Amino acid sequence: REYPWGEKFSVAKANSRESWDGNVLRGTTAVVTFPDGQSPDELLDCAGNVWEWMSEKDKNSNPYVRGGAWLSSAGDLRCAIRSRIHPVDRYHFLGFRLVLGE
Repeated sequence: REYPWGEKFSVAKANSRESWDGNVLRGTTAVVTFPDGQSPDELLDCAGNVWEWMSEKDKNSNPYVRGGAWLSSAGDLRCAIRSRIHPVDRYHFLGFRLVLGE
């Protein structure tokens, strides 16, 4: 899939630069704000809201981030996009997803 929910971007499915409505959405939102962006695995906000740390690392052992953030454009929310941010840096557009195993 191009995006977690399918092949085409929609402002109704993710908190991104394109979904800003005036000054209303210029920041993070509650996960339930974009229910139409749910993936087939029933995960919400896998694209937009905040970049999320991944366990995958580059050749210097720095972790990648994926998913784009509320200030990212639609192209940065695609499933194939990843970026590197130094692990000690702090940003208002960076977070994580806790995954609990069985």
